[in-house]
Amino acid sequence: MPVKGTAYEWMVTQRITIVEPDLLQESRFANDKHYIKQGIRSIVHFPLQREKRLTGCITLGSRKPNAYGPGFVRILEWLTPLIAAQIENACIYNEAVEMARIDELTGLHNRRALNEMIANEIKRCSRYGGVFSLIILDIDTLKPVNDTYGHLAGDEYIRQVGGIIQKTLRSTDRAFRHGGDEFSILLPQTAVDDATRVAERVRQQVASVTSKTGTLITCSLGVASWPAAGPDVNELINAADTALYRAKRHGRNQSNNDIVTSREDGKGKKEPSSVLPQTTR
Repeated sequence: MPVKGTAYEWMVTQRITIVEPDLLQESRFANDKHYIKQGIRSIVHFPLQREKRLTGCITLGSRKPNAYGPGFVRILEWLTPLIAAQIENACIYNEAVEMARIDELTGLHNRRALNEMIANEIKRCSRYGGVFSLIILDIDTLKPVNDTYGHLAGDEYIRQVGGIIQKTLRSTDRAFRHGGDEFSILLPQTAVDDATRVAERVRQQVASVTSKTGTLITCSLGVASWPAAGPDVNELINAADTALYRAKRHGRNQSNNDIVTSREDGKGKKEPSSVLPQTTR
């Protein structure tokens, strides 16, 4: 909302209640014309402040002129600090909840947030239809960095990978850090084949960067899709984890998904599907 020329701009500097008894007789602010179009005749703005801190404001409008007398204004002015305190408490609580869902090192969401978002995505797709996919990523080359250069260098290495992942994704995708050298990516409305292409794109972006220690960064990725991988959160995560460790067993620095072909290997087990080439999703 633009504030220049409005009652809100004036209130930020003056911090006092503003009463406009009849907008048709006198209007003081730029946004009064919008109120008049809605049939509003009188209006009052109360600053929400406590201990000199401005939290916001309350605007009340009436279709009657002169609707807000001195007694009404005094009552609201007594209530507004109480309302401001409740809003501040709600904001503090929300910030604390959000911080509990954020990984401090990378700024990405953490494993707790991942579980919540997967559960919400399952509910949404169950109700409205659709699919979504999960990628789990594990850095192949973190241990040598920690062993050679120390854990501070390892932390910078992790931050670098987190930044690469974040820059590679769509605005609707979400990246998470589980802890250690493991990340995950939640891809709404994305089938497993498209998700595997995204995994390859992330892998290639990571592999194209050398860390500040001069060490090549590589990662392995596993991909799974709901509902094919299973109906609940744990089954989806386990399927992506299984695909990840399959990628590691096959040589690392590659992507793999939980789809298997009908071709049997020599031990009677199905081989993982081949990795799809990079394309633009």
